[in-house]
Amino acid sequence: MDKDVIITCGTSIIRNLKEMGLKPEHKDIFNKLSRSFIQGLTEDVSSLSAELSTFELLNLNNSDTSAFITTDTDLGTHAALLVKRICEIHFDISVEIKTISGLNLNNIQQFKRDGLSQLIDTLDYRVENDRNYGRSPIISISGGIKPVIPYISVYSMLRCVPLTYVFEKTRELITLPGLPIEFDFSLLSTIEKHFKELDEKACVSKSRLINVIGPDTFSFIEGLFDDAGNGKITPSIFGMMLFSDIEKASKSKVFLSITADKNYSRLNKKDQNSFDLLLERVKNPFWRSSKLYKFEGTDLNVWKPGNTAHRIAGWVENEQIYIAALYESHDFYERDLNGRKRNQYDIKTFVEWRQSIT
Repeated sequence: MDKDVIITCGTSIIRNLKEMGLKPEHKDIFNKLSRSFIQGLTEDVSSLSAELSTFELLNLNNSDTSAFITTDTDLGTHAALLVKRICEIHFDISVEIKTISGLNLNNIQQFKRDGLSQLIDTLDYRVENDRNYGRSPIISISGGIKPVIPYISVYSMLRCVPLTYVFEKTRELITLPGLPIEFDFSLLSTIEKHFKELDEKACVSKSRLINVIGPDTFSFIEGLFDDAGNGKITPSIFGMMLFSDIEKASKSKVFLSITADKNYSRLNKKDQNSFDLLLERVKNPFWRSSKLYKFEGTDLNVWKPGNTAHRIAGWVENEQIYIAALYESHDFYERDLNGRKRNQYDIKTFVEWRQSIT
């Protein structure tokens, strides 16, 4: 499977090019970094930056892609352009630069209020797109932007995306898998309205929230908040992700292919109830990430909840979920899914799923 490396991009390339006698701040630097110059470098190209070292260790090829995450500064964007130039020539891969609006390291309030929200949205869009089109997303924190590293690390764990880091002294790649954890979304739904208030006011009274939901409930979800001072709290990165997922789930709809709809209609009530739970939960990005499974021989995503034969196969498009097939039998699932492709389905023929009436 082709890789898509999402990597934080620092500015070390500028310092290292200067040590080579180049002037990376000059406009003609991109002319100097010609194909013949880069291919003729006697030293290891990967030593020029942590990003390049990561690419080398991941053994990327020309069918792989990458996205550079940069700060909202001229220096950050310029450094990313320099690394992109070398990557595209040396590794022959396509690189896209994603400058995160509000990711300003000189303004902590803007960083937390605007930058982190934009960062999560950007990562979500990229990761979901990768999974929909058969690419394997990998997140790397080998590059700079140190204040962002803990947030991206949490993100990768919750979205079940492998996280890599180059161990500088031995130049080895460390990879951490995502965490297969679940969360009680029914509990979060009970305080969802208070997070809608946060969207409008950026912070709420801690004591008022405790009075409304109770101290026991608050102690369970306290990690979803950061202290904003003066008795106020604001969503943490974890909180932002989870409540954003609840909002997205409330706006998403599930559509069934003709075959899936017919299959659903003929099921007995017990199996219908099992699929109702699956089809409701698949709207939530957090749940989708933790239950995603790739089946060899198809470009459809498979979501399976655990120790049960019930599973669904489909894809996500514009935050709407399209289910091509429902499987209540594991044996039939293994025989039937191989060879099914997205291009075999016309979404115009899909029908909106309505939960069965008990």
